[in-house]
Amino acid sequence: MFRMNLNRATGLALLMSAAPIVVAAPANAQVAAADNLINTVTALENERIELRIEIEDAIGNLPTSYPCPPAQPDRTPNLDEAAVFAKDQSQLRARASVLGGQYDALVANQTVTGFNAQRHFDSNNFSRTDIDNLVRDIQALGGLVAQMRRQINSTPKTAAECDGTDDPVATISFA
Repeated sequence: MFRMNLNRATGLALLMSAAPIVVAAPANAQVAAADNLINTVTALENERIELRIEIEDAIGNLPTSYPCPPAQPDRTPNLDEAAVFAKDQSQLRARASVLGGQYDALVANQTVTGFNAQRHFDSNNFSRTDIDNLVRDIQALGGLVAQMRRQINSTPKTAAECDGTDDPVATISFA
């Protein structure tokens, strides 16, 4: 009888000594995941800034006007570049949206020791608003891409547009 109680006590003591490790592991995992999320948001913000600079540089380097066809420069390379910018912006927006879901999942996952991810976010002055602002700023890049496309497309594209023969007001004649 004594031996059985001793084994139980030893087993219980062993279990109790391992308990903080079991509780701390999920808490540490949550803090590590929160740290990873903060670092990912920061990296994505840097990518957004780089993309914005690239778009603004491309807009600044656009020709003031495209000569009438078939003269050069051709607008196709600029339109292709705008399409690449739009694709990059779309991919950044999708990645940022995923981060919002990850943030919500981390905050909603309560451990035995409490909301460790939330505490970590709070200690780093990080919140869901930071992710929402990132998504909004990435969406604003779409406006720059649209501005670039408008600037490219605002100049004549065809010989008819160049000489005005496709303009209904210019082709009105009086009898």
